[in-house]
Amino acid sequence: MRVHWGRRSVSERNRGLVLIVMLATVAAACSGSGSGPADGDTTAAPTTSVVTEAPPATAPPTTAEPELPRPVFDPAADHLMLAPVPPRPADKPDFPTPDGSADYMALFEPGAPWENALGVLTGFKVHSWMIRHYLTDDELLTIDRSLRNAGVPLIIEAEPLDPPNPDECNHSESFEGPYELENLQRLRDLGVHVAAIAIEQPHTYGVLSREPGACQYTLERTLGEVGEWIADAKRIYPDVVVGSIEGLWLGYEGHPENYAAWLDGFEEAIGEPLPFIHVDVDWRRSDWVEVVRQIEDVADARGVPFGVLYNGTLGGADDSAEWLQLTAERIAAYESVGGGTPQHVSVQSWVDLPDRLLPDDDIGAFTHLLPRYTGVRADVADLSIEPDGDTSFVTGRIVDPSGAPVPGQTVSIGVVPTDGAPTTSRITGVVPDFATEALVLVRVHTEGASVGDTDVRILDIGFAEVGGENLVPNGAFAAGANSWPWYGDPVGEVTFGADGQGGRQMRVVAGPGEVIFVDGAQFPVTAGAEYEFAVTMGGPDMSIGNVGVAIAFVAEVEGARETIFFVPAEVDLGSTESGDDGSFRLELPADGAYEVVVSVAGDAMTWPITRRIALGG
Repeated sequence: MRVHWGRRSVSERNRGLVLIVMLATVAAACSGSGSGPADGDTTAAPTTSVVTEAPPATAPPTTAEPELPRPVFDPAADHLMLAPVPPRPADKPDFPTPDGSADYMALFEPGAPWENALGVLTGFKVHSWMIRHYLTDDELLTIDRSLRNAGVPLIIEAEPLDPPNPDECNHSESFEGPYELENLQRLRDLGVHVAAIAIEQPHTYGVLSREPGACQYTLERTLGEVGEWIADAKRIYPDVVVGSIEGLWLGYEGHPENYAAWLDGFEEAIGEPLPFIHVDVDWRRSDWVEVVRQIEDVADARGVPFGVLYNGTLGGADDSAEWLQLTAERIAAYESVGGGTPQHVSVQSWVDLPDRLLPDDDIGAFTHLLPRYTGVRADVADLSIEPDGDTSFVTGRIVDPSGAPVPGQTVSIGVVPTDGAPTTSRITGVVPDFATEALVLVRVHTEGASVGDTDVRILDIGFAEVGGENLVPNGAFAAGANSWPWYGDPVGEVTFGADGQGGRQMRVVAGPGEVIFVDGAQFPVTAGAEYEFAVTMGGPDMSIGNVGVAIAFVAEVEGARETIFFVPAEVDLGSTESGDDGSFRLELPADGAYEVVVSVAGDAMTWPITRRIALGG
């Protein structure tokens, strides 16, 4: 039975580790060459004899620098890992990768203020693209020396598949195998100790992806390439542990079964079980908690250590505070509410946020998530819906693990319709620099959408640059099908008519074997302008994820798109505060069937809480 160490106190695991060492000594030992003994290489480096004048008798004897420890990553142990993004180098201002935390390298300075986080940290992750494009040899040596002295294993994320033949399929994520081996050789030549490698999503992108131009390899072909890559990696780092990250995307079906096939296929092809499996979640899936739990069960049944990558991405976070709060809420949703017990937990970013990492006692810093993760977790007790005449109220109490009240907590209440009532989902962004025009695309059962029985009503589509009007031609369908041609093979049904509330709607209906493509009329946009894209949709639960509405930016051809998939959005009802006894009470809508969502944002000492309760049928 798995024991989730994240619920133990920080003091139980505090190793009292501090960062104590820097690059200067390494540079001196390496004579400025940036190279040293390769990891695992016990052969003495060649020396050159130089005749010099004898030193004075009082000269101190020389001593060899003590060998640095080599932390081991034991996949059978519980792990709490951190994976931030470095800042984009000043000489690459237009490089198409994130501009990460400005104080990234400050983590590795002597006395850096993250002792509490280091006390629970058991792995530090760096993606291979950061090594290729961002980090210098000196920076890599600094990171290596600091982590090794702190006893923290270095974990590299790498993409193992060979670049595909362009006549066969598109080059996408996971297809960087030869370059990743070059990266590993560079690290080995520097003397950097790599304890583990997480290969990134070869099954997801090599086999499961149904994006246009996806390779859709067989499982056997993908495992063949992965096996060869692992063998090559172990020739560079013989003792490295190589596990896998795989995706749980909106639009992919049967993930627990696919994970089972991946784990079973890996053991058969490689001759030993996968050392660990981590899930990268698309948080827009309304069923992500349930499905990730099923994947955890699949891994547990095979004895494979299971983990989750937690982050604040894909949630509309505009700043670090929102990003960090979303990350904490997702951890709480899976572990505190959903009952998940991941053995490996990785809090990580691959976007511009958060802005800073330090100090770890500041709730606005990335490293604070580590001691916060291991801290006390409050809960909602006695959650219920109480009728009072023609009105209903949601009530409950905020309590700590001992049952004592937690007063003064902000309690937010929202509802998610369960009867197909329409809700509005929004995303914001900046019009790409290349774009001169945009158009709206509606996709059913294709281009990232799931497949199933579908019946969705689209009531309004809006795209507006800040301070401007809706630019989508016939976005509220007042002119019926005008500007909205559709096609497919075989095509589902598209109709236009009254929405029953005084407006108009587009209705898309399709069976599992049918697809629908709707391409709206193009309209001009302003490169660099901030925008909001909003779509109002409604439909039954069976249709969730089956419809995507995208804004596509074009010049002569499409260059980028952002998609809103049909998932009923939460409607905010407001907030209140827990009283001295921890209690709260808030009025609910009189009509409709919906799920009530009770959320407590928490603070530096109180973990976020999310609880749900259904009302109506």
